[in-house]
Amino acid sequence: MADPYIGKKLGNYEITELIGKGGMAGVYKAHQPSMNRTVAVKIMSQQFSGDDLFVQRFKNEAELIAQLEHAHILPVYDFGEEEGTLYIAMRYLPSGTLSDRLKKGGIPVREAITIFSQIARALNYAHSKGIIHRDLKPGNILIDQQGNSFLSDFGIAKSLEQTRDLTGTGGVVGTPTYMSPEQGLGEPLDARSDVYSLGVLLFEMLTGKIPFEADNAMALMLKHINEIAPSPRAINAAIAPQIEDVILRALEKTPGNRYASAGEMADMLENAYAVSIGGTPPHGHIADEQYNNGTVPIDAVSISQTVPSPITGRPQAETEPPRSAAPPSLAGEIAAAPTATAVPVATVTPAPDAPDYTINRLSAWLSQKQFIGTWFQGAALSAATFIALTRLTPGSPMENALLALLPGLFLYSLLSAPIPGALLSFGLIFLPLLAHAPALAVAWLVMIVIAGAQMTSREMMVSIVTMIMVGTPFGWLLPLAAPWWLSKHRMAFSVALGVLFGSMFTLTLGWPNGDGLMPQSPNADLFANAQLSVFDTSYLGLLDAQVWEPWFSDPLSIIENVRGTLSILGDFFIQVNGLPLIIATAWALAALATVLIRRRSSPFLRSIGIVLGLFILVVGHFFHSWAGIEPPTTTAFVAGGLMAVVAILLTQYPIQAPPLPHKRTASHQD
Repeated sequence: MADPYIGKKLGNYEITELIGKGGMAGVYKAHQPSMNRTVAVKIMSQQFSGDDLFVQRFKNEAELIAQLEHAHILPVYDFGEEEGTLYIAMRYLPSGTLSDRLKKGGIPVREAITIFSQIARALNYAHSKGIIHRDLKPGNILIDQQGNSFLSDFGIAKSLEQTRDLTGTGGVVGTPTYMSPEQGLGEPLDARSDVYSLGVLLFEMLTGKIPFEADNAMALMLKHINEIAPSPRAINAAIAPQIEDVILRALEKTPGNRYASAGEMADMLENAYAVSIGGTPPHGHIADEQYNNGTVPIDAVSISQTVPSPITGRPQAETEPPRSAAPPSLAGEIAAAPTATAVPVATVTPAPDAPDYTINRLSAWLSQKQFIGTWFQGAALSAATFIALTRLTPGSPMENALLALLPGLFLYSLLSAPIPGALLSFGLIFLPLLAHAPALAVAWLVMIVIAGAQMTSREMMVSIVTMIMVGTPFGWLLPLAAPWWLSKHRMAFSVALGVLFGSMFTLTLGWPNGDGLMPQSPNADLFANAQLSVFDTSYLGLLDAQVWEPWFSDPLSIIENVRGTLSILGDFFIQVNGLPLIIATAWALAALATVLIRRRSSPFLRSIGIVLGLFILVVGHFFHSWAGIEPPTTTAFVAGGLMAVVAILLTQYPIQAPPLPHKRTASHQD
């Protein structure tokens, strides 16, 4: 099938041949008669051209990118739209990409540092202008015939992601092989996400391999999120330990543990190379923390006369310009923009309604101690798992305590494997349910499938913690306050699932109902047949074949248990006018409102989610009475009020960094 664009004219450009094609665009070689030059024209897929919002953002983004004037950013000549077709005209480089170069294997250290320095400083310059690349990969790095590198495809992924968010399709934009953990989790990004991608790129250039491999994109993203990067020196022993340290620091899972900027990483790499060959670091003997906090500008650091340059290999004169300048091979071309202590996190002009937060000392301290949040979440997961196991296998609290440590404190926190940890918690709860209440095990299995396919580790953790919390009068703390310390995920969905299962276990297993927060059957015998056998063993006691006797001796009783439980449960939902679903929806709305109002400057608007929660609690009293079951007690109302006060205080004085990504700085992380 003939390409529809070859032989056609778009604006001033005559399309001659296809160079490459991807999911979002095709890149074509074209001739520009007015300038008598060959250019590359990137044509966006028609599926995006019909979206007016995308078209406008595409144009705005292209205008911004066209203003990036750096020796190692591929120049954008023009952009336009013709008959619904969006296109960008760029400089044409026939020599190929870094991806083509890497097909031959790894790159010698000196050559790799040359390429890396050029690209890192181009990124550093873009970050200082408020632009994050988001799709850094070898295919987006072009190399000319003189060996100079150029970064391309700036900002298009960002524009597409914003459009998708607004049109409701969601999704993560980028290439999983080079994607940072926070990008895979769909979290807000800053310049340090590109630093992670630089780490993957440098790893591949020096070893000829990528740090993580998997059969599919999802599995690959999970490895970036959960697994520690392998040692580059284990693959290529020629890599110096100092250079390996630079790579591994860039590949830290937590953004705050990486280099604060691409420029800083380039400086440290050049220093590491100089030390590895026995020279003096080109940036002098200045403490690392001075570079980390940006107190020493790179261009103020003298370079030793005897230092072999990592770019040219020749001794450098004392008057040689700092490494932020373009390398000698680029003399006469556009001067590289200065990269001295570039902004560590990309900044964007705040929206008109952006709240003017002043970060308190506690928040600033916590932002530098991100491991505290990880350990707190792991502890919450372990505590909730322990309480659930104590109710399901009451025979040995010590066994339950040891088992509960595994998913939370051990996997989630200590080993930085939160998704396996959260799934293990679901699995531990599933086994006793399967032995004693098959119908509930079926429902819980659905929960596990949803978690594995759709939820992040934090969402799983919140669902399990919510399931336990709703059995206390303080249950409202979670939907009202949790979005302030876990705002980046779909808290409403997580809270709703937790409330729904908490309600189900209250009805069928007699779990605490939070002094009336959860509906409880007025007929204690109504759900007696939900339990195939009594929950009276220890966890290891589940290994006793006698516990599973009904499964082997009377399989029909298992089927009848599932059918009967689901039938009676459905009848009760109808009898109480769907009250558990109403409560779960109400809690979800409160959580959702609390998330949404984080972007408002008005104190009243930031409190609207909490006000909604209290309103639902009051109305819930009448819903219980309407359904003919016991309403929440005074204790529940008092506890709900206290939790609302705590939540409102958090909205006004958040114990965290500012909720707006464009307000964050290097020392104030979310």
